[in-house]
Amino acid sequence: MADEGTTETVGRRWRVLGFALLTAIGAYAVVVSLRLGLTRQGSPGEGLFPFLTATAMTLFGLSCLAGAVRATDVSGGDAQESELRQQLLRIGAYLAALLFYAVALDPLGFIVSTIVTVVFIMRFAEHYSWGATLALAVGTAAGCHLLFVSWLQAILPTGTVWDSLLY
Repeated sequence: MADEGTTETVGRRWRVLGFALLTAIGAYAVVVSLRLGLTRQGSPGEGLFPFLTATAMTLFGLSCLAGAVRATDVSGGDAQESELRQQLLRIGAYLAALLFYAVALDPLGFIVSTIVTVVFIMRFAEHYSWGATLALAVGTAAGCHLLFVSWLQAILPTGTVWDSLLY
């Protein structure tokens, strides 16, 4: 994977640990989704989509874990530690954004919390320009709204903050 003259940014041990954790979380999610039920009266049940996602996540984790176990370890220096620190900060930004999304979805509603989360990820974790960030954020929220509300007839949260301001 690495070109000649460059070093890998994360050691083999950390990749193995990360993919093992991803696989374990995926397996747990498979069990939880099975408890929700895959079908209900001949139609998809509450656990079908989480089951499909968790199964894909588990298979992805297993395949990456197998690759990480077979890979050789490449030692690096200070540059590798700096890149590792930057990647950990980036991962932390993603986790903070997802935590915000989970907490803000009900009070702020789907549209606002989606736009804020995507803006944070694209601008501060991925360092996109403001134009691209805003276009992607609005496009993501609009596309998801059309998919879930118009096509799948799902009920998305409108936000208790907006409900209290309008009524």
